[in-house]
Amino acid sequence: MSEGSRHPDDPLPPELGHFFAGLCAGEACFAICWASGSRQRFRCDFVIRMREDEEPMLRELQRRIGVGTLRRHRARGRSHPIVQWRAGSAADCRRLVEIFDRFPLRSRKQRDYEIWREAVLELSRPERDPQRLARLKEELHAGGPPAPYVSSAVRSIRRLAGVLCRETLLQ
Repeated sequence: MSEGSRHPDDPLPPELGHFFAGLCAGEACFAICWASGSRQRFRCDFVIRMREDEEPMLRELQRRIGVGTLRRHRARGRSHPIVQWRAGSAADCRRLVEIFDRFPLRSRKQRDYEIWREAVLELSRPERDPQRLARLKEELHAGGPPAPYVSSAVRSIRRLAGVLCRETLLQ
């Protein structure tokens, strides 16, 4: 069910870029992780997890933005099935930096992005500083998980964003 990354030939339209930034402000996770089997190598990850019924929207965004892969995950216990969009390659992360520099997040997640961005840029250098990456990882994850409470205003914005996205993508 995985789909390869494709970069679009044309630049991202502003309405799509702003929609994507709004969606990510509420749903995305920026992470700096240890690379597999190493405590000296790092990688950056971008992840969005949503209910499986949002898959058509995520698939279209993934196709148009051109980064990452989508995977389905079965329901566990009382949870719903989800679809996960993950981007972690260096090229995908640099593409996301281009997008979020042009279409900034309008939430406290901007702080997470700025730290993650620094790690992406550090990993793009030929001479990487593992101590700097470790500090960025610690700083990013020191902010802790977002509070579980979501205001009614945020829920309304998410509903409106979903409607606007569906209308834009179906045109």
